[in-house]
Amino acid sequence: MKSEAAERTWQELLAGNRRFLAGTPTGVTSALSEVPKVASGTSPIAVVVACVDSRVAPEILFDQPVGKLFVARVPGNVLAESVRWTLDIAMAVLQIPLVVVLGHTGCLAVREVVEGKVTGLGGDLRLQVAEAAAAVRLRAGITDLENETIRENVRATARLLVSESEIVRSAVTSGRTELRGAVYRVEDGSLELLDSL
Repeated sequence: MKSEAAERTWQELLAGNRRFLAGTPTGVTSALSEVPKVASGTSPIAVVVACVDSRVAPEILFDQPVGKLFVARVPGNVLAESVRWTLDIAMAVLQIPLVVVLGHTGCLAVREVVEGKVTGLGGDLRLQVAEAAAAVRLRAGITDLENETIRENVRATARLLVSESEIVRSAVTSGRTELRGAVYRVEDGSLELLDSL
């Protein structure tokens, strides 16, 4: 079951990225005027699960003003407990129709796992990326392990969001909320849309 609200929201985010790429953003320039409007509450149009990388700022790359995106950021855009809580609030309280899992090229968290480096603990978060890398390594003909792992990691996070949260699962299976995946290209600001999650 497709959600019309989710599709409208997705198209707005893609239009925002086109404005960002064209150098004609409207969201950030109107941010200050939006502050008083959202001071008493929030009604975001989408949840974005993104990496903590300083080059990946969803409000900017989707050209959205203050109050429009509910953003959860964690290294490697994986399912941390804070992300699960964010999604539970977004689905149960705010009734947000769209969840975007956003990976990005040049992801240090993914690169370190792919190259077998260990800096910091990472724990379960590192393990999620390692599982995505292992799944990619099993595929025949992979020539770009890092970028394929970035894509698989987005898909894996989306699957975990549904399997690990009853609230998210209910919202998705009822058709009230949709999951979308994308990879942000830090090299040029564009988005690669991932069709199958």
